[in-house]
Amino acid sequence: MDRVFKCDIEMYSSLPKYFLITMLIIATITCIQTSSGLNQTEESPVFYFYIYGSYGCPHCRSMKDFLVENYGEQHVYFCSIDSEGENRTRFIELVEKGFINAVPTVFIIYNYTVSAVIIGEYKDRGFLNSFLKTNYDNKVPVYTLTANGVILYRYMVIKTSHQSFILKYLYWDKYLGNLDRENVYVDFELKPPEISFTNILLATLPALIIYGLLDSINPCVLIMYFTLVASAVSRRESIKPAVLFIAIIYTGYLLYALGLLFLATLIPGKILIGLAFIMGIYTIIRAGREKTPSFKCKWCEKISFINRFMGNKYIFVTILGLLSVIVLLPCTSGPLSGYIGLLRNYVDTLDTETLLTTIPIFLLYNILFILPLLVILILVYYMGKEKRLAQWFKENGAAVEFLIGVVLAMFSLILLLS
Repeated sequence: MDRVFKCDIEMYSSLPKYFLITMLIIATITCIQTSSGLNQTEESPVFYFYIYGSYGCPHCRSMKDFLVENYGEQHVYFCSIDSEGENRTRFIELVEKGFINAVPTVFIIYNYTVSAVIIGEYKDRGFLNSFLKTNYDNKVPVYTLTANGVILYRYMVIKTSHQSFILKYLYWDKYLGNLDRENVYVDFELKPPEISFTNILLATLPALIIYGLLDSINPCVLIMYFTLVASAVSRRESIKPAVLFIAIIYTGYLLYALGLLFLATLIPGKILIGLAFIMGIYTIIRAGREKTPSFKCKWCEKISFINRFMGNKYIFVTILGLLSVIVLLPCTSGPLSGYIGLLRNYVDTLDTETLLTTIPIFLLYNILFILPLLVILILVYYMGKEKRLAQWFKENGAAVEFLIGVVLAMFSLILLLS
């Protein structure tokens, strides 16, 4: 073993000294370059905020000041589009490709990739920090500020490269140097975000169940419907009119929900949740005042009177169902307003794709909504429980309404605070 070790030493000692020195220098340079590269990427990355804005816009100035204060002037570039020239031309090109014609439009560049775009004054450092990372995808999220807060407006899909896009539209010689920008080819498009029915349903399922069940216990509709079913049972008539009534309520409330969703695009979602909270408080107060609840309904008292002039039972039920949809359901739609207010956080546009996504959700919501009607039909028609059910309504109607108000107010308040 000693001889082998001695031979190894003699072999290495026979190598030219200049070769060993050269290898040592190369290894040292490699380590320095590697360390420098890691240091630049992890500890002091290249990033900056590129703002398309106007000096006459208070939101642009405020956004610029916020970014300078939090990230330093060396990381903020303000590109004014006030006068005719290259800056305005490039911004118009972006607008023609699908960007909103609004300022400030802030691009976040990190390690020579575009990580996000924010349209409007949105001063949330935590939100901005979430985009201080390298974007390894060709999709760039584009956010805009609305009455509902910041929302995902579109995805910018870069078909060429991040570097070419930055070189043409987000050039800053401080980080890019004097590079040739004349013949840069850039191809990109803006696409709406993909809306997944499954994701929206899972995210809003607890609210859907709670609001749907609360919404289903509508005293006026239940009492009127019970009167209709009890009348059919006493005369041993077909259950088809009752089924027709349920179908009208189901379809009418579905259309009403879609209309309310459209209205929700014009007002903040939290206002709708706030309306649900107010409706809960009102329900608590109204139920608390009913010391001796009575099993009466002015619509129910007119059923027999109207029915005398209706030779066709189906026409009568159709008119009754339409009156319920138009007059009664909007007055007690606080839970539906609350759910749509929450749904607006996940549904930001009202194009065809969005409507196709929300319809299955409201179909499920309406199944919960008509569930008590189906239960009443079974109990009354098939089990002959109309007298017991009427007595239960009479004795517990106010208490049930009070509990509904409490749950509705508390759940809506939780959503408002969160």
